[in-house]
Amino acid sequence: SGTVSPAALDGYILVDRVVATAANAAPSADDEVTLVSDLPPPAIFKTASADPVLAGQILIYTVRVQNVSAALTVSNATVIESYDANFRYLSSVPTPLAGTSNVWHLGDLPPLFVTNIVITGKVSTNSMATDRLFNTAEIVSDSGSRTVHLTTRVYQPATVGGVFWEDQ
Repeated sequence: SGTVSPAALDGYILVDRVVATAANAAPSADDEVTLVSDLPPPAIFKTASADPVLAGQILIYTVRVQNVSAALTVSNATVIESYDANFRYLSSVPTPLAGTSNVWHLGDLPPLFVTNIVITGKVSTNSMATDRLFNTAEIVSDSGSRTVHLTTRVYQPATVGGVFWEDQ
């Protein structure tokens, strides 16, 4: 066993040769060829259905996960979402792991695989007009992890004489 140098880039071919010699036999040689593959962790992106969003309204997050390798499968991929305290999870497609509202085990991602997780929730009516919703989504796999952060602005409808007005 050995360690491949970080200087060995994706696509390098390593050739290991062993030669056995003995006083009573001709030398014997064997080669082991290894292709270096630098499989990057999957890419992750996140968008919100509205920015700004009205306090008390539905907000939909879309988390997109992509295996960026055209040749290799990413193993054991899991998405972990961290919600802002002013966002209440309602549902998602696909559904998260049982007993959670924020973990999706995607398993193995074939080359160039792309999938979306669509999360529906409600913004707290206690959110102030100056509030921001801070959310994080992370993809964790055997080839590493990546994190994406998203900030969504919150606004309150205006009131005039006790009547709520919302500029659309």
